[in-house]
Amino acid sequence: MLKSKVTQVFLLFSMLPDAGGWEELIDGALCRVEQLLRDDADADDIRLCWLAAADAHLQYRRILAANAVQPGYAGNSGMLRDGRAAVDLAVKLRDAYYQECAPLLRDDAFAFFHVP
Repeated sequence: MLKSKVTQVFLLFSMLPDAGGWEELIDGALCRVEQLLRDDADADDIRLCWLAAADAHLQYRRILAANAVQPGYAGNSGMLRDGRAAVDLAVKLRDAYYQECAPLLRDDAFAFFHVP
């Protein structure tokens, strides 16, 4: 996977001008996707870059949502935005790329059992 391509797509998803300060999210997402790869998978498949970028974007949205907590008052409680909708959308985006990359990833949730 090309880190430059993952960074480019992350910036597209997050609508940021540059990745300054968010490089660790991108590096973490790259590591997570690399750990999920099958042994026979093509590590240069472009879909993996999009998956890593979507994963980094989800972490970015979670950080923004956690930092956007504000106290509510009786007069403005309906106007507060907690970022939950953005996180939910980022989860759906990441899950869509997981499905797209399923043939390249290990499925550790499934195990074969021997039946006598």
